[in-house]
Amino acid sequence: MFLFTLFIISVTLNSISMSSPGEPFIKSLLIVSNVGDSIPDDENKIVKYRDEVNLFAVIKDKRGNYYLGDDNFFPDKVRLIRGKFKELLMIGEGVYSIDKGTLKRWNKKEWGELSFNWYKVMPKMVPSHPISTYKWYSNVFTEYPDEGVWSGFDTIEYQQELLSEKGWQIHLPGEPGTVRFRVEVNYNGRTVSSPGRNDPSQPSHIAAQDYDRGIKPTVHKISRLSNHKNRLIRYIEAFKGVPWCWGAEYKKDEEPTSHQSELSNPVCIECSDLVIAALRAMGNENLCYTTADEIARGKYTKPIDKRVFRYLLLDIFHSWIPKGVIFYNNDFYFCGKGKIQIRDRNFRLKKEIKKSSFNYIDIAISNDDRIYLINEVKDTEREIQVLDFQGNEKMRFNLKVERSIKLGDQTYTKEFLARPEGITISKENNEIYLLSSDEVYILDLNGRLKKSFKLKNLYGSFVPTGYLVVRKGLIYIPVYDKKILVYNMEGEVVNKIVMEDVVFGLDVYDDRLCVINISPLRVILYKLNGEFLEDFRKAIVDESGERITIPIGEKKDNLHIGDLIMTGEEEAENFSHTMLLYEDSNFNGFLDGDDKVIYAGHKGVMISPLEEKLRGRDFTLRRFDGSLIK
Repeated sequence: MFLFTLFIISVTLNSISMSSPGEPFIKSLLIVSNVGDSIPDDENKIVKYRDEVNLFAVIKDKRGNYYLGDDNFFPDKVRLIRGKFKELLMIGEGVYSIDKGTLKRWNKKEWGELSFNWYKVMPKMVPSHPISTYKWYSNVFTEYPDEGVWSGFDTIEYQQELLSEKGWQIHLPGEPGTVRFRVEVNYNGRTVSSPGRNDPSQPSHIAAQDYDRGIKPTVHKISRLSNHKNRLIRYIEAFKGVPWCWGAEYKKDEEPTSHQSELSNPVCIECSDLVIAALRAMGNENLCYTTADEIARGKYTKPIDKRVFRYLLLDIFHSWIPKGVIFYNNDFYFCGKGKIQIRDRNFRLKKEIKKSSFNYIDIAISNDDRIYLINEVKDTEREIQVLDFQGNEKMRFNLKVERSIKLGDQTYTKEFLARPEGITISKENNEIYLLSSDEVYILDLNGRLKKSFKLKNLYGSFVPTGYLVVRKGLIYIPVYDKKILVYNMEGEVVNKIVMEDVVFGLDVYDDRLCVINISPLRVILYKLNGEFLEDFRKAIVDESGERITIPIGEKKDNLHIGDLIMTGEEEAENFSHTMLLYEDSNFNGFLDGDDKVIYAGHKGVMISPLEEKLRGRDFTLRRFDGSLIK
């Protein structure tokens, strides 16, 4: 016993003898942050998207001294006002400064240079060991018969990423979301950490003193807003990086600040409390948390439209496959095997002209209201059939062309039937244009050939899908590598329009492209530059089943960016999910499946196409009371 005591004393004496006079004994470490040139403080922050944010390590020694940095390039003041540092408010409202001697610099020449390890502390979005088949966090029972009944706070797990920075200071990138940080230093064989130390023995992997129903505010947090044009969405995107938890709306003792979705220290989110928490962070401090169904039925909101809608994917042709299309006098005309369909601008069927014995390949309409069709008579033979709008045949004709071959001094000429692949009629001069191989033939309306010319590079570099359109002196030819070639009347390519898919039917009208795509069969409108406008297969219908259009814009009665889209599960009577319109993705001015919504999902704050969230579901449109969006 005597020898053991002497050994301990010897070690202690050696340790003391190795220290420089006045060398600090590091007792604790904390993080302070600032925005721009403001005084760094230990408060958690909600910052704007473009704010310059820096984190600093502050050392507290055993004597109560505070140290920031090892030269005068670091801030000369800090403000410590949180938690156990609140007693320091009496000293200049918690401000410690170099000038007053209450903040010091680390003397690296005498005490050695410090190297810090900085960590980003983030929740795992999915628990490692879910307690049921429901694989996400949940505060409620997830299985029958107690599904939805409170079960207690689930344990949120955290993981830490070592950052590359090693100094007293780090600069944060401008990415929206919520991130927490920890810093540690190893000095004289001791490792000292700021709050949030990793502890694998704890279910949360966070030291017990920094965890209560989720990570505590003691771990330094920065929540950055996005740069979205809608203010509410900017705050919602500050929750990125926060996990989903079923039952997150529960709060202890009805205190809003103990709510797990409170942005001052967000632990987890669910759909309705995400938007309520964002509204509270915007300044609506007395706003009570509520359910999605209550929001959908008028709590804090008003209707944009009182109807209930449904988003559907339609089988618009009922297994019939159209091949050619033309837009004429505000109607769409489609041709295919056995019939012609006529649909209005909203794609409602107006009329069918049945021709069961014919197989139509492409369609054009003259200025005198006659329908010209390529009819496939045999596998190798095609003719032009002309009908009136009642389906009565007016005439038929074939295109006969001559080919000359020179052998030695002799020239041989042979007449043969052209096999047209596409037909169009110029609106300007009422002439028929037929595409056959790489040749365009120009005919009058009675089928008499006037002239022809070749299209350069067609079949050399590009293979056409068999259609053509002539508008305003330009020729449009779709090809198999997802492009539409635009030719001039000399047969030269002057433009290439890149498409999302291969085009099998084409018309050009009002500076729009109307195309038929296959797999799945659909009719889509694009701008002339290839930007998407509308997919007629996708429809929003009202309660009567009528296909309707919901405009997006700035007008009072339009759907606005940031408005609520409240959905229910299939066959359910209640509205259970809260989403906000995030963007008119294709800029077409009305709601469709390609537009994006933002919401709380199983991966936290998520942004998805509307089609992914609304297919087959009822939904209603709501708008928050204007007084809440300050």
